[in-house]
Amino acid sequence: MATRQRIASLVSLAKAFQGRGELQVVFRTTSVSFPTDRPIAILGHKRTGKSTLLKILARKVAPDHGGLIGADQFSPLANVGGVFHGQLAALENLRIVARLFGVDMDRLAAGAAALCEGDGDPDVLFNSAEPARRRALETATILALPFPCYLVDDAGFLSSEFLARSFAAAAARRSGMIFATANLRLARQHAEAALVIADQTIYPFADIEEGIDFFDRQPR
Repeated sequence: MATRQRIASLVSLAKAFQGRGELQVVFRTTSVSFPTDRPIAILGHKRTGKSTLLKILARKVAPDHGGLIGADQFSPLANVGGVFHGQLAALENLRIVARLFGVDMDRLAAGAAALCEGDGDPDVLFNSAEPARRRALETATILALPFPCYLVDDAGFLSSEFLARSFAAAAARRSGMIFATANLRLARQHAEAALVIADQTIYPFADIEEGIDFFDRQPR
């Protein structure tokens, strides 16, 4: 029997923010469905709403109108900070996350260490670590949790080696990963499909090359 494809849908989504005395529209009313069992790149130029879309999927930001079907598939948003407490050691933070999500602490720590290749002292205060190390460890911790689909912002700020391990680990678990980037090389390397943000609208593409071609034709 064929495996049923996992899908999420944004239905009649609209979002705007009040800024500098006027309403700034991020997304006009739009509906779109997309798979959650494969790597998808969110492509968009600067300040087009890539992070806002991820925050809506992660339920950190509510749309002004419409809703999300399939939200329970998504992980917390990774690579944005705020996962670990700076005045606690990495190991203490991992214990807290494990309790919060009801997972085995040793398995979570092993999964995060595998993605980070085990570098760093787990007993050192988190704020004492290098920024790149903090970013990688927080992201690795989320990616080591069991979710059908992971959400990653600003993927280009993570090392290519870390990203390669992360996508491989997600694929081994048959989990999807939706990541934001404007780096077309990165999108080609890791994504199978794309969500392109242009003209305050979200355009889905089942083929990454078609998405990149459409993105390339959009004005900056």
